[in-house]
Amino acid sequence: MPIVGFNFTEIGSKKQSKFLPNKKVKSDLKLTGLEKEKLPIGESDDVLKFLFNFKIEYEDCGEINLLGHVLYLDDLKKIDEILKKWEGKKNMPVDLMDTILNAILFRCHIKALMLSQDVNLPPHFKMPRVVPKVEN
Repeated sequence: MPIVGFNFTEIGSKKQSKFLPNKKVKSDLKLTGLEKEKLPIGESDDVLKFLFNFKIEYEDCGEINLLGHVLYLDDLKKIDEILKKWEGKKNMPVDLMDTILNAILFRCHIKALMLSQDVNLPPHFKMPRVVPKVEN
């Protein structure tokens, strides 16, 4: 079933000092919660709300922090099964986990790239570059 919503609830970026080439950049994505929410769409009003925190740390130079949620629609029986697994062992089906995490990563990397530009931090991933071809 589909993802029917994606929202950022908190967006933050800060630069504390100049970023030098020898500094490391680390990113981290955590699912911080899962809850059932009522939403008047489809045959069922219930959706799953996956809460997340995406963070990029530029060592002691700065950070970007994004909090938000993804809304996922499925039939009520499946929603209850997923919620029950999560409440027990913080576990869920692999195909669902892939879908949710990829949706979060896609949106967060784009937003983080824009925020890094705004506070003059380098991109957190290697950008493609054009390299001239040298003919011998």
